Amino acid sequence: MSDRPPPTAASTLSEEDVRQRVRRAVADALDLELEEVDPCASLVDELGAESLDFLDITFRLEDELAIRMPRLDVLYRLENHFGPGVVLVDRRLTEHGVVILRRAMPEIPAEALRPGLTPLDIAGLVSTETFVRVALQMLTAKAAMPRACPQCAALDLRDAKSTRELVCDACGARVPLPDGDEVLLAALEETFGDELAASAEDTAPAGA
Repeated sequence: MSDRPPPTAASTLSEEDVRQRVRRAVADALDLELEEVDPCASLVDELGAESLDFLDITFRLEDELAIRMPRLDVLYRLENHFGPGVVLVDRRLTEHGVVILRRAMPEIPAEALRPGLTPLDIAGLVSTETFVRVALQMLTAKAAMPRACPQCAALDLRDAKSTRELVCDACGARVPLPDGDEVLLAALEETFGDELAASAEDTAPAGA
């Protein structure tokens, strides 16, 4: 029998509860003992994670916490939204990119993020704490969902067991959980607002 605690409602989880569940997901995905998972250690450089392991961790957290984790790489999401030349130029981190990532990924030591880093370098900075931060953001977004069913208004929404949805016990309606990529994008827009838009305009080529 597993000694892992059962999935718990978002409202009852403390930050430390989430951290321990994320550590367990990382340990299971990488076939490590829990004690071997330093929350601040690089998943790639120190714990030996590969690209498929990141997906494994993501799926485990979705099952464990009943959330929808983001799928897009953070750099892809930033470039797709703010346009080319803001975060990366010639696949190297720009000064604007450093500012963005330091504020978007505060778990990474500020001195570790500097102009000229490649996407591979940045992937090497991802740690268990990165997954903790993202999981907490997903849980916060989930907790902010209206609790009344959009179809019948009953306060009977609960987690579906096998899908990333809430289901209404009264009428059977299903409500998707917040999309992880959309949650992170909204957080970036709230953090930077007009500041980031101005940076993008300053960086855009003349005549664009």
